Amino acid sequence: MNKYSALFLFFLSAFSLAEKTAEVPLTYATDNQNDIVLRGQSQTVSVPIAILDGQEVESIRLSLSIYNNNAIDKSMLWIAAGNRTLANVEIKQRSQHQLGFVA
Repeated sequence: MNKYSALFLFFLSAFSLAEKTAEVPLTYATDNQNDIVLRGQSQTVSVPIAILDGQEVESIRLSLSIYNNNAIDKSMLWIAAGNRTLANVEIKQRSQHQLGFVA
């Protein structure tokens, strides 16, 4: 009986080390708890994302929302990591509130 209990505890401990997915909203991952306001024709906003020691990231998915209070034709969004461009997104303005998804 003790052998079966030990075997069961071994498998239980192995499953507790399995990979898991964690979703962390950027408002909680950054210091800024308010909306980021972009003014003018061009502006850069840094969103620091840190990976903790011992952690591994397979992918990061960003969901971005753009709101314009002016009449414009399109919004251009450049996503970069340092000097490396990750994505360029063009959002045509059909109304004042547009969503952009970057994976």
